[in-house]
Amino acid sequence: MPINLPHINELSKMYIFRTISKISCKNVAEGYKILIKSPLYIANDVADIEFFNSEKIEPFIADNIFKHLDPNKLFFTSTEIIELKKTQQNNIIKQLLSGNCSWYHGIFKKYESSKLKLSTWYQKDILSKKSNNFIYTFINFFTTNKILSIERLLQKPWAKISLNDIKNLKDFSFLGEINNKEFEVMKVIRGEYNLFLKNNNNKHDKNFILNKTVKHIYDVAINSGAVYNDKDKNHVFLSAIVNSLDPHSFYKKNDEIFMRIENNVDESKKLSRFQSKLLNNNIAYIKFSHFYNPGFLDNSISEDFIQSLKKLDSKSSSLIIDIRDNLGGSIDEVIRMLGSLIYTSKLAGSKSCGQSKSKKIKDTPYDNAGVAKLKEPDQKELLYAPMIGFNKAEKTFKSLLFFCNRKPYFDKKPIVVLINKASASSAEILALGLQEAGIAIVVGSSNSFGKGTSQSNYDNLRLTDLFWTSVLGTSIQKSGITSDIVLKFPLALKSKYYKFLITEKNLPRALSKPLNVASAWSNSKNESNILSYFSAKKLSQKKLIKFLNQQIKKRNTKNTAILSKNKKEQEKLMFKEIFQILKDWKKYKN
Repeated sequence: MPINLPHINELSKMYIFRTISKISCKNVAEGYKILIKSPLYIANDVADIEFFNSEKIEPFIADNIFKHLDPNKLFFTSTEIIELKKTQQNNIIKQLLSGNCSWYHGIFKKYESSKLKLSTWYQKDILSKKSNNFIYTFINFFTTNKILSIERLLQKPWAKISLNDIKNLKDFSFLGEINNKEFEVMKVIRGEYNLFLKNNNNKHDKNFILNKTVKHIYDVAINSGAVYNDKDKNHVFLSAIVNSLDPHSFYKKNDEIFMRIENNVDESKKLSRFQSKLLNNNIAYIKFSHFYNPGFLDNSISEDFIQSLKKLDSKSSSLIIDIRDNLGGSIDEVIRMLGSLIYTSKLAGSKSCGQSKSKKIKDTPYDNAGVAKLKEPDQKELLYAPMIGFNKAEKTFKSLLFFCNRKPYFDKKPIVVLINKASASSAEILALGLQEAGIAIVVGSSNSFGKGTSQSNYDNLRLTDLFWTSVLGTSIQKSGITSDIVLKFPLALKSKYYKFLITEKNLPRALSKPLNVASAWSNSKNESNILSYFSAKKLSQKKLIKFLNQQIKKRNTKNTAILSKNKKEQEKLMFKEIFQILKDWKKYKN
């Protein structure tokens, strides 16, 4: 566990992670030392003791190096990668801490040699069109059906099939003139050719598209490659080191990736970003794709959400918040949204409330988060009402606006939060906050994604720097939120990428759940009031959920009864079940 180092003032040393045109192995080593000692990186405090063990981290560093150097898998064969990834005999962590990058430089040397040989072959045979007949033969022979047939025979995906595998199956004489690496290039050309052909819509003939494909592969994969020049090679190493810490930390030499995403969008995109409407039976429905910050002209998600709550509350008897496929976003925004639905005056106690405000709305200044747009005259402002806890005290939000003398929207009305396994991060904060407050039930897949961490940007470095917990101190890291009612509709809860989705617990080197967590109100004068309030609400909610599940069991709703494979039909059936749950909820209240 390589953390026995002298104390480093990490804040003054963070310059290493800024864009540096020339970075040395010494810089890489220094950057690594900073990260594994830095209090900014939470894994040092909460992860298991093996997290920085060389046997645990070195395979991931090696994986990330190959992903950076050879993203198209053109320059190293599978056999070469297996051999080169035998890092233990090289002790790359120990090397790195002493400023020795010989293992990495050895791989980089092999990469450059392979790239040069492929580039020479490409220029001589492919770009000169000497191999045009060969390319046509290759593309026409390895059709989709042929590839599927070969995959079945070899029992592995096409991307992992080598030239030797094919030759062992059958003697393809036309393949005899190329080697394994050249075979990989031909596979990439074939894949890109199909893609260009599909997007072309018959505007050009196949010969034109093939030439376009060949030049594209050369420009992107071989001519440029992952490393443009010698100055970049150690940036690749530093990036591999940071990417290996956990699934959400990363480093880029170019800081474009950390630039703020512009929230100004056209009207058509706004519709897909945020939807709110009144469904049948006076049921309010709100769906949004992510937790976006305010733009120069556009609202933030909390403004859109709260304005919709205000508009729909008087017209509807219940609310569905649909956060399926919502991968999260701003934590500040989700806390404001929780504040609009949870009775903050009971949580905080009257002594915590600020002075009465009597300004007119038009006189209220906008703060940089846009929250002031939501204020109304004569409301008492509560400046400290956390809806979320952190494992680091400095991350506690102390200046969010909640209002003591206003009832929450949809007070005492049924609220359903609809989730799936792609509901992550801020989406999980919203769902868990409402679930633990006892004012909403969570419906959908058995568990959500399970991302209980948050990241901050430090120059060109994005670092996982906190665990968030619920008001009561619950962490969902790896485990996700457990639905109160599980709906197992085969298509309705699946996005286009859902079946390929890897949840947090299956991500490489995902951080363990923190060992010691506390409620957001721990050490507060109001902690006992908060705990008793949540306890009473949760007890009542527990009885309700038991009743609703009993009603579902009586209806005998089974997956096998849902035969339609049409996604729209599945969605319709799913909402029919949710409407029935809301009807049962009203029956329970009465």
